[in-house]
Amino acid sequence: MEVRTATDEALMQALQLRDLDALAELYDRHHRTAMAVAYRALGDRGLAEDAIQEVFLAVWRQAGSFRPERGSLKA
Repeated sequence: MEVRTATDEALMQALQLRDLDALAELYDRHHRTAMAVAYRALGDRGLAEDAIQEVFLAVWRQAGSFRPERGSLKA
């Protein structure tokens, strides 16, 4: 699978197989939006960066629980 052209759903399936390239691609696609939301909520860049790290770690750990019919990854 070419990760740059894969859908978010395909990348999540790859994460279930512990594909680090898939995680890197998801991070590249979504970290700016996630950071903006975290910064607005927390008001501190350092805290927001820590929160984003925790979010992507949770995505890695819980990839198997992702259900695209319940909503998009971006949401």
